[in-house]
Amino acid sequence: MRLAVPDVDAARALAQQWAEGASPVESWEAVPLYAAERLLRAGHADLAFVPTLAVLRDPDAFSVVPGLGLVGNAYASVKLGVYSRLDAIRRVGFDPHFAQEALLAQVVLKELYDAQPVFVPVPSGEEPPPDLDAVLSVGAEPPGDGFVLDLAQEWFEMTTRPMVWALLAAPVGTVTPEEARALRDEALQHHPPDSLGTTHDIGGVTLAAYAHAGLDEWVNQLFYHRALDDLPAIPFVLLQPPDEDE
Repeated sequence: MRLAVPDVDAARALAQQWAEGASPVESWEAVPLYAAERLLRAGHADLAFVPTLAVLRDPDAFSVVPGLGLVGNAYASVKLGVYSRLDAIRRVGFDPHFAQEALLAQVVLKELYDAQPVFVPVPSGEEPPPDLDAVLSVGAEPPGDGFVLDLAQEWFEMTTRPMVWALLAAPVGTVTPEEARALRDEALQHHPPDSLGTTHDIGGVTLAAYAHAGLDEWVNQLFYHRALDDLPAIPFVLLQPPDEDE
């Protein structure tokens, strides 16, 4: 299997572990998280960490490996630079590649600060318009001299659950239960679920019950804020009990 992982430490470490172990991963590359879905759909990867939003919006297109995801600070920092009062934010600039991160900012601003700004697309490399009240930044510090909201921390304070940024997915029907189990079990040898703490700064690649609660909360918030038309079932690969594997 060819694997695409986000260009962040936790994902790269897991990919290397899989490539050197007994998992079905034969090769891997690090890419921006938003590029993983495109690589998977184009056939340039067999398996990828796909933004959770992408799976939720098209669940019939994917088979998701149970027990694995990018949780908490396992993803690159996602921050909002704010240059006005929080309740006075009217326009937020964001790179349209980061649709999931922009939706998280929208949810946090509405639920915690009663702000409902317009989100203005600012493609990477373009100069942002001068009338923005906030700028979404992924993997870097926001520009300017405003104060900064760490959106993973804000999400945790709102929900007491970690954010699940991405799920490990393959094109539908292309990963077997045996392959999914091998991927999960090898990952859990080095990233046990009980290593996750109970604060916003937890980070990992496993979906313990605590992280699954964060995933459920993200689904519910997206539905409530009309970013999803329904409450989709996540298409996890069904694993047989170990004594039925033979």
